Amino acid sequence: MGLTQITTGGVDENINIDSNTLKVDGTNNRVGIGTSSPVRDLQLGDNTSASEIISLQTTTSGKGSIYFGDNSATSSEYAGMLRYDHADNSMQFRTSSTERLRIDSSGRLLLRLSSSIGGNALLQVQGSGNRKAHFHQPDTGSCITQFTNSTTGSGSTDGLLVGLDSTEDGMLWLYENQNLTFATNNSERMRIDSSGNLGVGTASPGTKLDVVGGPIRTDDIFTLYKNSTDAFYIGSGTMITGGLSTDIGLRSNQNGSILFSTNGSTERVRIQSGGGISFNGDTAAANALDDYEEGTWTPTLSNGGVISSFTASYVKIGNWVEAYFYIIITSITNNSSQFRVAGLPYTCKGGGYYPVGNIGYAATFNVDVW
Repeated sequence: MGLTQITTGGVDENINIDSNTLKVDGTNNRVGIGTSSPVRDLQLGDNTSASEIISLQTTTSGKGSIYFGDNSATSSEYAGMLRYDHADNSMQFRTSSTERLRIDSSGRLLLRLSSSIGGNALLQVQGSGNRKAHFHQPDTGSCITQFTNSTTGSGSTDGLLVGLDSTEDGMLWLYENQNLTFATNNSERMRIDSSGNLGVGTASPGTKLDVVGGPIRTDDIFTLYKNSTDAFYIGSGTMITGGLSTDIGLRSNQNGSILFSTNGSTERVRIQSGGGISFNGDTAAANALDDYEEGTWTPTLSNGGVISSFTASYVKIGNWVEAYFYIIITSITNNSSQFRVAGLPYTCKGGGYYPVGNIGYAATFNVDVW
């Protein structure tokens, strides 16, 4: 198309070239291309055009740029810049005369990077601050990021959600009938399987908590719940009346026994719910060992006499008492009757006196064995 018409009204007037192919609005200092009434400093086309294109052509290693500046004599000339670099086929975006974002030739979005930092991640971010991304919901609703693929589907109830729910709880939500896995040092350390079992050190947890390869540690109390009121506690002795912080406590809130087994489920020891210890599957409370005591006692002669010195001790296990003593007798009131020693702080079924086995006595004094 050739130049067919130039219309001008003089200085500061309009110029119209080729019927609005180029229109200079001298009154408002505007230029229009393909429009007779530009409303901006430079306007291409009007609302009757299907498309308008600006083409910046360079060599195969050249750079096509659009500058946004406020001082052509300094770098402020390109304080803002949109540039395409044909040398590496990257699109670059600048603010404050510094590149902030780049789309490289592979379609990767690089924030604060001029080249990929490795891998094929489509989004790569680098910066000096601690936070590289911040998502905010401007109301009380949830703020969630969703991850899906062609297998999960792309609906609102597909894939994995990570974020903050509407009650301000942190959220890691997998819609799929699959596992959640956690790893360190390139090795799986923990998983929640599709049945809700938690495995630590195992990829196949068989119970609600399955720990393999190490002990479980707590600085306070480890609690096993049966329901909201019944529980079993392992921890500091202070949770039991009279216990100390240096003690280890086992506490049950249920009115039942605590069992210990070996060789599978074979019961070896039982702590009865009413107190006492029984062994090897014996469940009868009457057979339980419910008392053990050691101490000293003061022996006396029930038939009269004086004990000048003694050493006496005892061991009590349940209803059985074994007493030990050594005595020196300086006088005996009646040596014709039985020689009996008393003084233990327990009632003897035989009438209050305690047989002592064989006792040696000098001269002609004899003592019965009882």
